[in-house]
Amino acid sequence: MAENSFLIELQKIQSDLSRGIKTLGEVEQLLSEEPLPNPYSDALYVVHTFLRGTHKKLAQCVWAYEQSTDF
Repeated sequence: MAENSFLIELQKIQSDLSRGIKTLGEVEQLLSEEPLPNPYSDALYVVHTFLRGTHKKLAQCVWAYEQSTDF
């Protein structure tokens, strides 16, 4: 039962991270479309890229955990 609640918590974190990445990407896109160069756009792009990589690693961990248990 503890394994199930651990997996549910990981899935919630993955979902929250996914929504945050989507929002960050939309903000970065809006800033990059400004007529003048915006230094925040470049910084948001770097953070967005990093978080997407983190999300991918988390998804792989969740998948591996699901495969290792009897769900």
